[in-house]
Amino acid sequence: MIAPDQSKGKREKTDGRTSRHLAGLPFRIELWDKEKKKLEQVVARAHSAALAQAIFNAACQEYPDAHLSLWRGRERIAEKKP
Repeated sequence: MIAPDQSKGKREKTDGRTSRHLAGLPFRIELWDKEKKKLEQVVARAHSAALAQAIFNAACQEYPDAHLSLWRGRERIAEKKP
């Protein structure tokens, strides 16, 4: 099971310390509502492409009926539609 990231909303709100920490984690896996209009949560963040892809694949198994996307910054790397 993947431990969910407790971030809410499309943009993650950060303080100075947290933003420096997240800067080192450029990949994120997002879970969207069925209409893909609202980001429900950031499932995870990762440092490397290989780790991000592995987490994305695991999230696809964990949430088979969900819309998931894998991002590096503003670049969408992968997407799974329900």
